Amino acid sequence: MPPKFSLQPVLDYRHRRVEAMEIELGRMMREKNRAEEKLRSFFTRQHEVLEEIRIVQEGDLDIQRIRQLYNGLRNLQKMIDNQKIILTEMMQRIEEKRKKIVNARQDEETLEILKDKEEERILVEENRKENALRDDIYIAQAYHKSQNLEQQS
Repeated sequence: MPPKFSLQPVLDYRHRRVEAMEIELGRMMREKNRAEEKLRSFFTRQHEVLEEIRIVQEGDLDIQRIRQLYNGLRNLQKMIDNQKIILTEMMQRIEEKRKKIVNARQDEETLEILKDKEEERILVEENRKENALRDDIYIAQAYHKSQNLEQQS
């Protein structure tokens, strides 16, 4: 059994860090989906208000009602604009988080490669020592055999 990898605590920490970042990314994606749904509902409401304005303008004009609808439409447009800004910022944060996850995974993979190389180096060294011991045993056996043959002659 090879000795424990000296940087195993660092590798474990980086693995936990990647997992935590992935969980955070998932939470951010859910928030983004909710924000997109909210934006879609604003657009739906905007379409409804525009249709209502169209209907109100067909018959007898109710100026007060038309003004209310246009004010509501302006407020709705502000809400849409704000929601678009929020979504843009969310998407930027999500992209930054993705980049951090990629970098963190690369760091983790670098340590994994280092660990694998260290294990391979230890295995090669153990095999070399084992072969050297085996050679010593064969040499000793051959020496003893030759000594026994000399003594018998």
